[in-house]
Amino acid sequence: MLTAGAPEPPALPAHVRCIRLPFLSQADYDRLLWCCDLNLVRGEDSFVRAQWAGRPFIWQIYPQHDEAHADKLNAFLDRFPPVPGLRELWRGWNGLADLPPRLPPLPAWEGQCQAWREELLAQP
Repeated sequence: MLTAGAPEPPALPAHVRCIRLPFLSQADYDRLLWCCDLNLVRGEDSFVRAQWAGRPFIWQIYPQHDEAHADKLNAFLDRFPPVPGLRELWRGWNGLADLPPRLPPLPAWEGQCQAWREELLAQP
């Protein structure tokens, strides 16, 4: 799915389809995140909402001229529950390394996302 303003993707494989969505209210955006098997989010606000959704997600961090984005990404990954292959995937997705050939297994990844959400909810 693409949100409003996203460019049209290049030719997609036959088993993949693109659904263009309008701009969404925050509540509708949250529901969308909860319904997806994998969320690709960009920017800090969407990053936070994806964490609350408890679903597997990839954060495309905004690059910064002083490379501070790499430090921010690594700091988050140092705290996030370990998922085999996730660090490599996120670093590759953000142009900081080569992309791995496959995604981490979604069930284990989702379990870690839910554990992270529970850890966040336990904070005062």
